[in-house]
Amino acid sequence: MSERLDLGHGYRDVDASDPAALGAWLDTLASHPDLAAAKAGSLDALDLGPGAVAVDIGCGHGDELRAMAHRVAPGGRAVGVDASQAMVDAARARISAAALPHCEVLRADAQELPLDDDVADAVRIERTLQHVEDPAAVVAEAARVLRSGGRLVAWEPDWGTLF
Repeated sequence: MSERLDLGHGYRDVDASDPAALGAWLDTLASHPDLAAAKAGSLDALDLGPGAVAVDIGCGHGDELRAMAHRVAPGGRAVGVDASQAMVDAARARISAAALPHCEVLRADAQELPLDDDVADAVRIERTLQHVEDPAAVVAEAARVLRSGGRLVAWEPDWGTLF
């Protein structure tokens, strides 16, 4: 582990940084009331219901993915995608513990999603675009996998104001 964790750039390659520390920081952030409210709002904006297919790009530990899985049950599917094997492993462990068979986590580059065209009713991207090489390519991939009329919710913090 480095003496100082690089929170600004460490998420660009979690596996080459300090996955445990970066994961712990995600849990710390998620416990903040304002961020928890923003996360809940992003899930509400997806307008998920039973039978829907939802994708979480940059799913990290899979906490919001689990929430999405509950909202699409029964008959739906929740798919998380993350570039980090450590985050994929953590998400799979948390999903396994929650017994969500209609939920899966894939390791993949967000710029090349391993999903068919027009497969998702909703796609969520949270605090991921700032860490990828080509954010427009990620948004284009999200649009590609979304069905006509699907919902895309993407948000990034303004680190200057922490809003």
